[in-house]
Amino acid sequence: ELEIDKGKSEVLTIGIRNKKDDELNYKMQFTGISDPDGNPPTNIDSWFQYAKNTVYKLPPADSSVRNVRLTIPSSIPKSGSYFLNFEVVDDDTGEIYDSKDFFIVVRG
Repeated sequence: ELEIDKGKSEVLTIGIRNKKDDELNYKMQFTGISDPDGNPPTNIDSWFQYAKNTVYKLPPADSSVRNVRLTIPSSIPKSGSYFLNFEVVDDDTGEIYDSKDFFIVVRG
C-alpha cells in the first residue's frame, strides 16, 4: 500500500528476477482494477512514467531494478483507495511472466 497526495509524485523501485533458464525479454505495464467506488479507473497509465514501449533483457537467474515515477493528477475526482495490478509481460510469448496487486491511497 502506498499513500500519496493529489498532485504529488513519488519514485517506485521495482525488482524483477528472471527465474527462467533462458533470457527474459519483458515489458512492464500497470492496470487499474478499481477506484474508491469499485469501478475500473480511467487513465491510470498516465499516472506512471517509465519507458513504456521498451523491451528489457534479463539473463537467466539474474535480477534488475527499475524505477517508475508515480504522479497523481490533482484533477482526479476521488480520493481514496485505488486497486491496481503491475505486470511483467514476456515479450517473446505475450504471456504475463509475473504480476503484483497493490493499493494506492490518494489523499486530499
